Amino acid sequence: MTLSPSQIHKIYNGIPNRLCNRILPKSRGGINENRPEYPSMYYVITTPGIDAGPRSMIASYLISDSIRKEIWRTPKKARLTVYIESLDIDELDCLLSDFIRQLEASELGINPITDFMQYRGHESPVLLPPYESYTGKQLIQRYAIDFFVEYWMIWEQCYDVIKEIYIDEGEIYYASVSQNRKNSASLYRLSVDISR
Repeated sequence: MTLSPSQIHKIYNGIPNRLCNRILPKSRGGINENRPEYPSMYYVITTPGIDAGPRSMIASYLISDSIRKEIWRTPKKARLTVYIESLDIDELDCLLSDFIRQLEASELGINPITDFMQYRGHESPVLLPPYESYTGKQLIQRYAIDFFVEYWMIWEQCYDVIKEIYIDEGEIYYASVSQNRKNSASLYRLSVDISR
């Protein structure tokens, strides 16, 4: 599962964009303006939902006489990429240096306890090939910085409660009450050898 909308919003708000005494416009997925201003920045969720460990059950309880609810969680990791762009390579170096410093200092402003996420560092910045501006008269210089966020994916599962167990000539069956119809049950065969 990918990041939730609230987690994405929290990450977006935590990406520093006041760099080198300037406020850079930032957006997700690219600049949608016909005539963007420079310097600017945008971010992309490059790889969401990478498995980061085994799943585990954190709660199990009855919600009625016939239904048991289990709550599970599994750690996930997401890779995000921030692109910083400028018309001037020296300015770009300044913006990159300030961005990395603030990113490490703030860790996106994420609280692992209340946000169920944690900043997990960044990779080395990559200087990408420049491209022409919309006027075709200038080259846009840009850096890409990958960073990682770990988060919990949490979900619920409901099961019929086992009411009775039957043994019939070495075969074991259990009965569970249906979730949809009251006072009805289904028999399930268990693959168990009890003859030993």
